Amino acid sequence: HGLFDERGDDVYTVQTVLDFDGALDIPAFRAAGQALLARHANLRAGFRHEGLSRPVQVIPADADVPWRELDLSGLGEPEREAETERFLAEERR
Repeated sequence: HGLFDERGDDVYTVQTVLDFDGALDIPAFRAAGQALLARHANLRAGFRHEGLSRPVQVIPADADVPWRELDLSGLGEPEREAETERFLAEERR
């Protein structure tokens, strides 16, 4: 369904943004995300279709959690907001 209309939003892909106040233990946070992927196979599921007569669902035995870190603490509020929006737009593409 996500390939049906390449100009529209993929309603099956969900992006969530969380704001945290205070210190964050980044290695522990990343490890928790990795543990979640390891524990729940449905979070590793995907579909392959190119070169196939019909799409097939695949669930890899393991996967690395996709992870990017941006430190925007040195920016003022307007610049931080603009950079956050730019990043989210890039991620949606």
